[in-house]
Amino acid sequence: GQIGASGGLAGAVSAVVDGVWTIGSGPAGRVFMLCDDTDRLEVPGAILALKSAAAPRPLTVIAKEPEPALVLRLREAGIEVRALADVIKADPEGVDRLILDDGRIPTGGVRLVLHRKGQFAVLDGRRLDLPPQMFALFRMLVERSVQRDPVLKAQEIEAQFQRTPREIVRDLRRALVTCGLTEKEVETLVGTVRSRGYRLGLAPPEVAIET
Repeated sequence: GQIGASGGLAGAVSAVVDGVWTIGSGPAGRVFMLCDDTDRLEVPGAILALKSAAAPRPLTVIAKEPEPALVLRLREAGIEVRALADVIKADPEGVDRLILDDGRIPTGGVRLVLHRKGQFAVLDGRRLDLPPQMFALFRMLVERSVQRDPVLKAQEIEAQFQRTPREIVRDLRRALVTCGLTEKEVETLVGTVRSRGYRLGLAPPEVAIET
């Protein structure tokens, strides 16, 4: 409870599973949980229980020295995980506190995971299941976002799909709204670059692409 309060989190502390507690939520609605031992997350059903307790809001689990394999597994499940040592910092007065920024932990954390093989994406803990053509376009946007020039040109879209870029991007945005995003979130996520094309509204460190 003191850890959550030190970061300005709202809400009461509650146990989720043995050794894992909800310690509050940030201004952006993200739920934060604290795990005292990562072995607790290896118990069958633990990850599902965490997601169910946070749903439909995005979730970050703060754990002591999480192993890379566990971080990847949680990320694939749509859960952000951070090491306790990375988020507990001394304030100007020398008091240790949970440091948050607009409800998200400012460590360059991945927000979007694209699963090529599974044909879906996870954004801030929310799974995005798009129709095949819409996923193909979204995949192009995501893959281009991590390149030197992050803009997906309108000509490339038209050549790939044999459709007017404006129309197919409009359909993609509608599909993302159907997945649960707001229209404002979608306009930010799939941005228009005047006279050039479209780009993903995330920085490269916020994007992960899985096979």
